[in-house]
Amino acid sequence: ETEVTALLDLSSPNRNTKMAPPLPPSPVALAFPHIQWDPLGSLRLTAQETALLRMAETNPIEYTLADSRDASMYARVLLKVVAEASAAASPSGEVAKLTEPVDEATAMGILDADPIGVVTHYAISKLHSIIAHLMEGSAVTVASVFYVGKEG
Repeated sequence: ETEVTALLDLSSPNRNTKMAPPLPPSPVALAFPHIQWDPLGSLRLTAQETALLRMAETNPIEYTLADSRDASMYARVLLKVVAEASAAASPSGEVAKLTEPVDEATAMGILDADPIGVVTHYAISKLHSIIAHLMEGSAVTVASVFYVGKEG
């Protein structure tokens, strides 16, 4: 049994012995609750995907990840945000210039100047939170969220 298999397999006795490595907080994390998804047309999110992002933000992560299908849909939307934001490429790149966390007022200014950079940080932070939560122990596994069959 490889280490990766042990982490992904719910029945593995080694499953809960590993934890996700910590991720430093995003320098613009204070702007995350203020993201307005509707004006971000370059992300090509559907109304359902936007609603899912809003719902996940208002509920505890344990609730969002309690069902493997809901968790998988949420992870797929976050991965889409990363993909679309990467394709949209922020012209200002304000977030990329940061090396330290900023206060809320500065974060809000950066959200206005570089919304694509902020949503990229948001999606990566949330994906890390999903993986960390699932690795801590849950009935839902990393495999069931990220490795869905062809029908999913």
